[in-house]
Amino acid sequence: GYPLAYLLGHQEFAGLSFRVEPGVLIPRPETGVLLSWAVQALKPDASALEIGPGSGCLCVSLKKFRPDLQIRAADISKTALKISAENAENLLGPHHGIQFIESDLFSALGGMAFDAVLSNPPYLSAKDLEKAGRELAFEPAEALCSGETGYEIYQRMAFESGAFLNPGGLMALEIGMGMEEKIKILFESRGFSLVKILPDFQGILRVMV
Repeated sequence: GYPLAYLLGHQEFAGLSFRVEPGVLIPRPETGVLLSWAVQALKPDASALEIGPGSGCLCVSLKKFRPDLQIRAADISKTALKISAENAENLLGPHHGIQFIESDLFSALGGMAFDAVLSNPPYLSAKDLEKAGRELAFEPAEALCSGETGYEIYQRMAFESGAFLNPGGLMALEIGMGMEEKIKILFESRGFSLVKILPDFQGILRVMV
């Protein structure tokens, strides 16, 4: 049951080969939906923040396809920051321009504001994680599950993110199956309005903007 990507030490995402090791989430093809949206939707020279880059698959791919963007990436995990920074250097070169910051969500980002905040946050409930068992046992639990319900991280983002968005700023979040209604209500209660929900390759609603 040990993940092949950890044995090989890499995983492909968006046509790029990302180094992975235990302690970082293995890139999933579903995150390509969030990447495709960002590549097409973000305005020229926009500033973007990724919360929880893990291996760096999203922020590094985004910088590869949209070098004009000003990108920062914040993660609470030192391992994730190390691996994502290494992937940025390996795939984009030493002057890649992505700033990696150790931060629990927005805690270390005081005074910063962005045109877009992107994230594939942990959204499994504790029960979901338990049920998955061996399949996910080797990946970091904190990158998969944020608490009992799986909504905990979205609650924090809804409450904290407003202060870090420029006027007209966008949040684009990967979500779990069937979570869209509760997350919509959560963000609307904080003054956000839904722009769109995008399906993944299986037709499951996967990205909320």
